[in-house]
Amino acid sequence: ARCETRKNSRLLVRYFREIAKAADSYTSSLGRLQRLDYQTLVNSICAWLNFSIYEKQRLLEVEDLRQRGESVLEILRGHVYDVRLISQFRHLQPEDSRFN
Repeated sequence: ARCETRKNSRLLVRYFREIAKAADSYTSSLGRLQRLDYQTLVNSICAWLNFSIYEKQRLLEVEDLRQRGESVLEILRGHVYDVRLISQFRHLQPEDSRFN
């Protein structure tokens, strides 16, 4: 279980950084994510990300930390998928967003 938690921590940090970078909200505080304990990492990501109301409610209902972490990871995977898909078409975006 401890090995799985470490693996999930690395994935959480990696996915969160990718989403933050894509949103142009990458800050120096993201560098500290790897030093957080698992509970603080999971709860911090829950607080920082703009999850849908459904996703937030689902996370609030999960009492077990390991399960909550896995749920956050699942949500992040979906967001990362979206970010990667959108990035494939970013070159089509006009420089001036008024002319879309």
